[in-house]
Amino acid sequence: MGAKIEKHGEPDKIYDKGSGLLTLIRKFKVSGKYTTKAQLEGSEVHLPYETPDAEHTDCLLMDQRIDGSESTDAQKSILVRTYVQLPTDVATLVKIGSDVIIYGETGLGQVEQRFAARKGHVLAGAVGSKGGVGDGDAEGFYLAGNGFAERGKVSAVVVKRWSEAGILDTSHQFDKGLLYVTFTSQGTRHVPTCLADGKSLTDPENEAFVGGAAANIRASKTKDVEGFRKFTVTVFMKSNGDPLLDDADNEISSRQKYVPYTMPGLLTLSSDTVMSSPPVRGTVLAQITEYLSRDSELDPSFKPFNVNRWADYNYSYLPSETKVAVYKSGAASGYLGQGSFAAIGGKVFGMDSIVATGTCSSDPSPAQYQALTDQVIDSDNEDAFTTDEGVKWYRKFKVQAVGTFISYFNATYTATIPPPE
Repeated sequence: MGAKIEKHGEPDKIYDKGSGLLTLIRKFKVSGKYTTKAQLEGSEVHLPYETPDAEHTDCLLMDQRIDGSESTDAQKSILVRTYVQLPTDVATLVKIGSDVIIYGETGLGQVEQRFAARKGHVLAGAVGSKGGVGDGDAEGFYLAGNGFAERGKVSAVVVKRWSEAGILDTSHQFDKGLLYVTFTSQGTRHVPTCLADGKSLTDPENEAFVGGAAANIRASKTKDVEGFRKFTVTVFMKSNGDPLLDDADNEISSRQKYVPYTMPGLLTLSSDTVMSSPPVRGTVLAQITEYLSRDSELDPSFKPFNVNRWADYNYSYLPSETKVAVYKSGAASGYLGQGSFAAIGGKVFGMDSIVATGTCSSDPSPAQYQALTDQVIDSDNEDAFTTDEGVKWYRKFKVQAVGTFISYFNATYTATIPPPE
């Protein structure tokens, strides 16, 4: 016996609130041989999917099923046909429901949109593209995901997820006299600045380091997640938030430390003798200043103090006894020299002489050396780092004695060198 159907009640009409699309549910009584799900397929009451509804021709058959008896002996069951109004062509999307907006801990919004589409729809819209006026609540947001939630025999459901561009995370740290600030952002690249006017280092980074002077970029990374970009940018500046100048040696730290130092010996010549105070090994208080610079060369201010000429001496005299002139000269490395004499008659080194003369000197002289203040005693220049932009920076050091050298030593001269014979 074949199957017979007859109308069962009025159809249910459901309109989607967002799209206005109609879902039409029709019910029929089925009697006869084909009254179960298994028997429905291929029967004369089973219509092809996408068959238009007789009354609402823009609604296509999406689903059909048997409700009621599931017994193979059953004679009557209810056939339910569901028709859905779909977009006019495969390229068109019709929004389903309202946009779902969620705000995360960062304060940035995310929008989810669902769309009805015909079977065969090809996804359009590149991930990472910016939403426009026609994208509803997603206007100004960036497309972060675009895919199918459902793909049926007749229709499909497309889900688009949009993310608001902005800063996701911020951080800062101090290292070797520098302040590093990092922004992680999505959609658009956000680069931290130096400390903005009126802000302090204790303020939130996304407030303190926005709107200030441009900072130097240390590292910059881009992560492409199926076309949606996330950026991580780290900049560096002075530890107080001030900018570093490209054409200068930027002081980034300063501290004091006692460092080893050897004070030169002192050689003093007179007509009586040559007095000597030997070099003294000790320590001096030093100011150690560190600089960061793009210039690989050291300017003259980094040059350590040098003794230009150590002590040298010469003297001559004519002994009264022998009347044979005596000439002597010499040098003393590590010693500064001073003293001179000139005499007619008298004693020289304990001997009667008719005439005598002698000089001892150095550059600087002992008096000049003792007057020196805040002299550089050491310096250095080393590679610091190369940024992701290929800019090379150098770290320079200057070590200066605080005050005068002589203030750290006992300058009493106690040793005596007899003159050469």
